[in-house]
Amino acid sequence: MLFVSHTTANAPKRLNISVVLAASAVLLASCGSGDATEIDVSPEGQHAYACALAEHVEAEHGSPESWETFIGDEADPGAREVSSIGALAMGTENAGFSDIGERLMEGISRVDLDALHAGLEAIQEACDGVGGISQADVSHDGQLEFACTLAGRIADVHGDAASWVGDDDTTAWDEAVSVSALTGAMNGQLLTGHEALSEAGRNLLSAMNRLDAEHIDEGLEEFQQACSDL
Repeated sequence: MLFVSHTTANAPKRLNISVVLAASAVLLASCGSGDATEIDVSPEGQHAYACALAEHVEAEHGSPESWETFIGDEADPGAREVSSIGALAMGTENAGFSDIGERLMEGISRVDLDALHAGLEAIQEACDGVGGISQADVSHDGQLEFACTLAGRIADVHGDAASWVGDDDTTAWDEAVSVSALTGAMNGQLLTGHEALSEAGRNLLSAMNRLDAEHIDEGLEEFQQACSDL
């Protein structure tokens, strides 16, 4: 599984590959347009969305101990959503919230139930008082729409990948990782009915793993084209 970790200050962020299953598939995914007038994908909106997703996981999917599968096409939706929470949280400017997100990503990477349970509790406590949570659509279709809108923000706000890959400001990188996680890349899922979107996300995350700016741009474009079918 691909796991994105923060690095030390002034060093570029990297993707660390952690093998959690004896499988040869490269685990990747992401999305790209959406109705930006209705979906808030600003930094504040991403923070609120992570909090709303944490509430959704607890309400709809229960404790990680109840999930039978974490990796692959049959993975419990909660596993994919925890990866998404972790990615979104790691991209915030709140250091404490970001640290919890990293712990969740590590928990998914290791299928560490204790770490996941503790991380979800911690992130829900950290979300107390965060605005905009109730406005977030965290239905399964809503998650794809959010990913698509967020992918559009990357192109519109940050420009070509060559301008941000390897840069000290990892905002665009974090957002691309979140896009991929929301569509199943971080736990190797091809989402039923949205296979083209998942494949586009895999291609995006693969390009990111190689630090290949040209193919990242192509991946984002492919992703946004797949989003037009939502």
